[in-house]
Amino acid sequence: MSAEGGAGRVGAGNGSVELVGVTKRFGTVTAVDAIDIQVRPGEFLSLLGPHIGAT
Repeated sequence: MSAEGGAGRVGAGNGSVELVGVTKRFGTVTAVDAIDIQVRPGEFLSLLGPHIGAT
């Protein structure tokens, strides 16, 4: 699975992770559209959808 558009990067020496403008599509369905997320040191992030058991 890959993200389209946007960029992921690790913060400059601070251990944070930042996603900017990320879009994810499954065929013609857009699941995530241009979201920005930043996870700072010590934080946890989980994104769950309606089919969390599906792979």
